[in-house]
Amino acid sequence: DQAISLAESLLAENTKDEVALEILTVIDLLGQFEAGSTIIESETAENPVQKRRFTMPHNGDWEDVLFMHPPASLSFSVELPEEATKLRLRNALAPESWDWGGDGVTFVATIAGQDQAPIEVYRQHISNETADRDWHMAEIPLAQYAGETITLTLATENGPQGDGTGDWAGWGSPRILFTSE
Repeated sequence: DQAISLAESLLAENTKDEVALEILTVIDLLGQFEAGSTIIESETAENPVQKRRFTMPHNGDWEDVLFMHPPASLSFSVELPEEATKLRLRNALAPESWDWGGDGVTFVATIAGQDQAPIEVYRQHISNETADRDWHMAEIPLAQYAGETITLTLATENGPQGDGTGDWAGWGSPRILFTSE
């Protein structure tokens, strides 16, 4: 579809293009969280799962995030359309936590189809090192689940050394979008 293709081009130029997001968004997962239609599987008592805003100090690029200090996980029951879709994420660590030490956070997404065990579809470690101090974009195709109701789980894990220091993790505006791919 031409409208989807054009909207994808706009979104590639500006990750917050409102018209493109309106055309492409099937499900705004942050909106579902705010509406209370999610299941918090686990969270740390001192840092509960919540909506926050992270702003990158070097360029002002901001994103509203699902703040999840590991170990934490949140599940969504999602009814996907018959058309092709993808899960779009922009992940980062909170800038204020960069200099606190620690070994970073591992972001994990799993999907359980109808009557299926969860399958890991995304895993990315983001450290507190200078090179990782920005947004990390990911797009996960969901075509194999078209027309199904799935359980999508977003989780955060401590880094490789198990050090939870400075692990202020954010799933930036996670959305399920229509795609032309």
